[in-house]
Amino acid sequence: MIGALIIKHLLNLTDKETILHIEENMFMQCFLGYASFTNEAPFSSTLFVEIRKRLDLNIVNAINEIVVAHQKEVEEEIATKKQEPSTESISKEKMQSETPNDNDANHPLPTTQRVAENKGTLIMDATVAPQNITYPTDLKLLNAAREKSEELIDKLYCKEIHGNTKVRTYRELARKDFLNAIKKKTKSYKEIYKWNGSQIRYLKRNNAHIQVLLKGYKKTG
Repeated sequence: MIGALIIKHLLNLTDKETILHIEENMFMQCFLGYASFTNEAPFSSTLFVEIRKRLDLNIVNAINEIVVAHQKEVEEEIATKKQEPSTESISKEKMQSETPNDNDANHPLPTTQRVAENKGTLIMDATVAPQNITYPTDLKLLNAAREKSEELIDKLYCKEIHGNTKVRTYRELARKDFLNAIKKKTKSYKEIYKWNGSQIRYLKRNNAHIQVLLKGYKKTG
């Protein structure tokens, strides 16, 4: 509850907006102590009124003391780590002293034992994964599959093998149908069923064209 109040005041949100943001944002849920992502509301927005009544000056001061004490512990831990020699630097120095030189003919260094540089970023916790990953719905997956099938048709089509007339994919019409569906905020079950069905039919048509194009290569080869 206290974490929700912090989010509310930092982002200058209303009570209902705060609940909606927490439902949609996995980083906010991680901040509130959630073990995994969920679409359910943490509590009703009307509960904010009761929370503000219960938060008196004594509770706020107690929270401030806990935060300050925790910050002091973190600063002391950082200071002690700076004074101690780094384990990574010690291991590097030891490795350099024990590793023979590449130019030494008596002790050649195999390529498999050479020290590789660290590259990339490792994410250990799925609750703090990048949020730019779209949520996989049936409509989005079908649209992505349809676009991939259109790319395959473009690559497989050869004028010398398949003739001057290229197969029709109706990609512009299919893209228009997808955008009209994805822009609509509220979707009924019947509408979702209809849009999924249309994308499936486009995809089936493209797959049939791909099979025909592949048969053309078999005849020539």
